[in-house]
Amino acid sequence: MNRRLASLALCMGAALVLPQHAFAADEKWPTQPVRVVVNYPPGGSSDSLTRVALSRAGEALGASIVVENKPGANGNIGVSFVAKSKGDGYTLSATGLSGIINSNVYKTLDYRFTQDLVPVAMIGRNPGVLIVNKSLPVNSVQELIAYGKRNPEALNFASGGAGSSPHVNGEIFRQATGTPMTHVPYRGESPAVTDLIGGRVQVMFAVLATAKPLIDKGQVRALAVTSPERAEALPELPTLKESGIGFGVYSWLAIFAPRDTPEAVQQQLNTAIRQSLRDPQVKAKVSELGTEIRDMSLKELRDYVRSEDVYWREALKKVNVQLD
Repeated sequence: MNRRLASLALCMGAALVLPQHAFAADEKWPTQPVRVVVNYPPGGSSDSLTRVALSRAGEALGASIVVENKPGANGNIGVSFVAKSKGDGYTLSATGLSGIINSNVYKTLDYRFTQDLVPVAMIGRNPGVLIVNKSLPVNSVQELIAYGKRNPEALNFASGGAGSSPHVNGEIFRQATGTPMTHVPYRGESPAVTDLIGGRVQVMFAVLATAKPLIDKGQVRALAVTSPERAEALPELPTLKESGIGFGVYSWLAIFAPRDTPEAVQQQLNTAIRQSLRDPQVKAKVSELGTEIRDMSLKELRDYVRSEDVYWREALKKVNVQLD
């Protein structure tokens, strides 16, 4: 009798374990639309890039992909929503460097970025661009530094929000060069750009997707890119390293899923999104947005995210950016 009970218990235990394994490896997925949450308002660089990059991924998955905007709290509302969602592959987050930065600068968050989310597909990287108001009498990074030191109260640098990558890049630049600048945070990129063009602020470290149209129209003056190498979209523009400033960074965007998403589903998402990004029309549109596509396997992406977390944790300690 005891042996029979033990055998029954083992069978019941197997019945409890098998469905999750079956879902990951055997059941058809997806069987309903996949929702991708963008943490910023419609029309911004992250929103536009996500929609373009995933435009062919639904075909590869065999299900529609719906992009949904959940802005607020510098991206934390959208990320928190996905981090607390069921790990079934149907709710994803379009985030990246902003998620890494937020997890290191905010004192209290109701999620843990690198523990509660897993990266499933890289979209691409976007160099930052140091741009200034056209009336500012500087034409190079060194001239900007010299001007700021001669006029210690003259420079204000804009960002789309405290803790954003443009804000952090400005703080790193200020500390590395000793250039006096006052940070002016805005609620999004659009009002920051408007005030930069209007001369109410003088400097901005904008992502290339935001900066390039302004540069092309002659509305602002570009001095350098923040990336370690020159940007494909602006090859004539020097890097900060070439200008003698010792840092080189990219902004980047990827797709993340809740941490308990089955490995098989993560792999399907990785394959489908990479396939979408290889489409010639998608590649061309992504390039127009100033983004360099980075094709990564799951392992390569996981290693990359870990290295970014280590780098930015140390960088943010040095500039002492902390937010409530």
